Amino acid sequence: MDLYSAILQRLKRFLIKIFKIGESTRKKFAQLDKQIAKLESSRKKFTPLKKRVVKLESTRKELTPLKKRVVKLESTRKEFTPLQKRVTKLEEDSHIVFALDQNASRERLITLADQLPANQAKISIVRHLFRLRNFKSACKAAKGLDLHKQAPRNLFLIIRCFLSGTEGVQADSMLDWFLRHHDLTSLPEGDQRTLADLIYLSGAEPQTKLSRLAQLSSAAASDKIRQYTRFQKFRIKLLIDTKIDPLNYAELDQLDVEEPSYQLRYIPHLKALGYDDEAKSLLDCLYRHHGMEHAGVLSAILTFDADWPRVDLAALPKQYINRLEFLQLANDHKGSCEEFSSLFDQCLQANLKVYPNADVYLKDKILNRFLRLDLLDEIEQLVSSDRELPDTVLSPHLATGLYYFMADQFLSARDRFMRVMEEDPSDPVAAQGLRLALPRAGGDMSSIITIRDRLGYGIRGAGRTGSCANVGSDKVIGNLMSGHYREGLYAKRHATHWQLLKRIYGDRFFNFERLPVDSKAKHLFVIGDEGVGDEVRTSQFYAYLTERFNKVTITCDPRLTEIFKRSFPQITFIPVERYRKGLTRTATSKKKRISGLNMTLSQILTDDCKPLMDQADYITFGQNLFFNRFIGEIPRLNNGGYLSSTKEKRTANKKLRVGILWRSHFISMWRKFMYLKVEDFTPLTELETVELWSMQHCITDEEKNFCRAKNIRLVEDVDLFDDFEGMVPILKHLDLMIGISSLPIELAAALGTPVWMLGFSPENYFLRTGGGTIETDQLTTNSTIVAPEWIDFSAPSSECVTLVMEDVCRRLRRFEPKPLPSSSFVPEQKVETASIVTRMTKSERTLQKVFDRTTALTDLVADLYLDTMPLNDARNAQERAWLGRHGFRYVVHHLEEKWEQTRTPYWEMLFSMLPDVSSVCEFGCNIGANLRAINHLRPNIRRVGIEINAIACEVLRKSGIAEVHEASVSEIDLAEQFDLVFSRGVLIHINPSDLENVLRRMAKHSKRYVLIYEIFSPEPFHLESYSDIVSLATGEKAEGYQFWRDFASEFSDLHPAWQIVRSGVGEMPAAKREDAKPKHGKLVWTLFKRPDALLTKKGSKTPVQEAPSRLPYG
Repeated sequence: MDLYSAILQRLKRFLIKIFKIGESTRKKFAQLDKQIAKLESSRKKFTPLKKRVVKLESTRKELTPLKKRVVKLESTRKEFTPLQKRVTKLEEDSHIVFALDQNASRERLITLADQLPANQAKISIVRHLFRLRNFKSACKAAKGLDLHKQAPRNLFLIIRCFLSGTEGVQADSMLDWFLRHHDLTSLPEGDQRTLADLIYLSGAEPQTKLSRLAQLSSAAASDKIRQYTRFQKFRIKLLIDTKIDPLNYAELDQLDVEEPSYQLRYIPHLKALGYDDEAKSLLDCLYRHHGMEHAGVLSAILTFDADWPRVDLAALPKQYINRLEFLQLANDHKGSCEEFSSLFDQCLQANLKVYPNADVYLKDKILNRFLRLDLLDEIEQLVSSDRELPDTVLSPHLATGLYYFMADQFLSARDRFMRVMEEDPSDPVAAQGLRLALPRAGGDMSSIITIRDRLGYGIRGAGRTGSCANVGSDKVIGNLMSGHYREGLYAKRHATHWQLLKRIYGDRFFNFERLPVDSKAKHLFVIGDEGVGDEVRTSQFYAYLTERFNKVTITCDPRLTEIFKRSFPQITFIPVERYRKGLTRTATSKKKRISGLNMTLSQILTDDCKPLMDQADYITFGQNLFFNRFIGEIPRLNNGGYLSSTKEKRTANKKLRVGILWRSHFISMWRKFMYLKVEDFTPLTELETVELWSMQHCITDEEKNFCRAKNIRLVEDVDLFDDFEGMVPILKHLDLMIGISSLPIELAAALGTPVWMLGFSPENYFLRTGGGTIETDQLTTNSTIVAPEWIDFSAPSSECVTLVMEDVCRRLRRFEPKPLPSSSFVPEQKVETASIVTRMTKSERTLQKVFDRTTALTDLVADLYLDTMPLNDARNAQERAWLGRHGFRYVVHHLEEKWEQTRTPYWEMLFSMLPDVSSVCEFGCNIGANLRAINHLRPNIRRVGIEINAIACEVLRKSGIAEVHEASVSEIDLAEQFDLVFSRGVLIHINPSDLENVLRRMAKHSKRYVLIYEIFSPEPFHLESYSDIVSLATGEKAEGYQFWRDFASEFSDLHPAWQIVRSGVGEMPAAKREDAKPKHGKLVWTLFKRPDALLTKKGSKTPVQEAPSRLPYG
């Protein structure tokens, strides 16, 4: 039992163990079955992949050779990678143009830029064009580049191109983008310096520029860049701060004598701002250290003081001889000593030798410098032998333009100058050439403004287009030459030095502004700001200033001090020697220049002026006095002298004494085109009644010899450049002065000697004639501009000079000099003591006596009837003049008028256009000269006249040719209308306040036409000489007795619906009135038609062809 039980137990345990083993095996097999099932399902999915693997494996064997080649190329690439990086770096850092022909034409380069896909190739073309100042083409070549992906150096180049052309707005946008998105600390030192330049040149506001420079300075890794950004800040603050001390920026105490370039930049500013001692001490220190071995130091020393002690020009190192800055220095001072003249010759010959082997960039620099030194013959020599010089070099175009100009080929000259201006709007030679060529090529004097509106001023205007007065002078010049004096002068207010004084003194400084009204108890300080001739001309206003202000202080040229003090004893004059362009003599004054302001003010003011300016109630300058003259604040001075002399030694002479002046002392490339030659006065030497005197200062030996050969008297014992006191009695001795504007002619006019300025060029003519509208000089008193009205400035210059000289000869034959005052009469040795006025013929003297006696008799009769004349009924001084003695004189004068000759031709012409007029009414008919002519031609026409003068009305009534209404045209109100209402020479005598009333009454009394026949002026003009005549007759001073204006425009403004039928200048109609521009002082007639009237030909109902309904001129 026990055994059986034990077996059973063992069997049971065995079976349980077997069961457990089987159960665990079953579970494992179940898991395997699941995995097999999963793999089986996956097998079906991977079957296509297996097929692809098999296929790729078969392909791999085919690709094995290619794989080996790739591996080989990859190893080769690793070998060339360092070389490739080096080439790239060299290409970016180098200034030469790779794979580019420097002599390629501009067109070829632009074509290449469009075709080449490589970025660096295009950049090379842009850089090449930029270095040759072809900014327009450089901008065009850069247009296809992705600017945002450019390296900083390349981007800065493109921005500079845009600023130098007309893309300044885009340049500023790219500069702003770069500053906001780039780490400035990572830029190389050279790029940081370029960036500082771009910030300064950009069109951003000054405060924005300063902020950006501060950002760059904080990112700078070297002291040199921090110093450079500091210098740019200094330049900006000079434009906006009221007071700036250069010593706070120059860091003279941290001078690095081995590398002094930073401090050298401040030398001109130190001198300009009055720190001469500091500048001299700095240069002396550098010269002791470097001697003549540092070009920058030596150049700064000779620029600061050409007579610097111990500088031996003969020992100048040879390596400096061919440097262009020394050529410029030698040219500037070659007239002062023989050493500089010799140095100039050496430098010139050295550069002529360097040119043939130079690259295109150095050739461009040499030619450009030669051009600015007026070395045209040398340029022609170099260019004619250089056949490979490309058209991208601009200087030859300018030189050719100058040759065309001198050959009177003005159209070709204009095109050459324009070609350069298109590429570089900042080029000064091209700009000045265009100013001279445009009016000679058919354009007007303001044509340059239109060009500036399109091109701008390039880098000077931060790439903006437009004729901005705060950038260039073209807007000023264009307006002044066109007769728009107010606009031209007002545009000068942007000048930096005047803006600085405005910031300092505020409302006390008048910068082209109206002078203060309440000033009787005030002190005025006037800065003499122009040349000595301009200063004499400006002194015409000084007497008026003494009436308006309690105290007046004026700076003046030392050579004028005694003359001014004698002429204006109430004024305090401060002698100030001014530094001006073209002054070749060394300044003698030791006065310290004014400091702490700016360079321009230091040239026109000394340090002793500053406390006087601070004490004055008001401050202004000479040009502002002229501005106030043209806006009507200061009255125009009547003819006559306003400067006095100590003695007047004018003597009687059988011949007419005429002084002549053909040029100024300052002769430049452009000024010589506005000068004459002494030989041009040859026709005057042939006049037997004329004795010519040369008043030419700085006269050459050659000119003296010509004068002696032609019997032109020379002034041998007076220095006409410096001795103005000695010149005064000579000028008073003359009967007339003829020539161009310079000190002797301005001084003669100021002394009362009549002056004829010769208008042989557009510049001499238009500036002083109100744009060609009047021969009376608008700037200088006692002066007339002599030129025929038909002068054509597009003709050769010699032809214009000949025409003017013929006009001078014609006028001289009729000229009557002023009579000699008895107190100043000093007879010459044994000549006749009769005044030159006695050269009148016997018949002329008889006629003069008859005229004088007739005038006296007329006044006597008028005085007898004055009590019966209704003077008290007059509305103003003008009507009183016509009611009284002056009106009576006018009647007597016109009693003998031959109206058949003076009036009939015009009315015959007019009635040919108006066949069906049946009634006329004349406003201001006087004794009826016009009505008599109408009666003679059309006796059936009803004639009515309106006249204020009672005697004239009585004369007309007795003639029986017209109905007469004795009344003022300002008050007339007839109960009828007439086919034609007209005035001829009447509206000019109407008080301006009554003019609108009279014009409205003319229109009211007309049912068809109004004819206005009056003296024309584009701007309201008061004829002072006529006022003087009337005032002598009436004994009453008024604001004027004859007023010229554009009466047709006035009428048209009041009656815009009225249409112009015809108009003309003088007696004849204009064929094309749209193109006519009548001149100031000419008789102009305009025929208006009422809008509801019907103009027909005789016997027809068809309307006559009418002119446009706009004004024909003005």
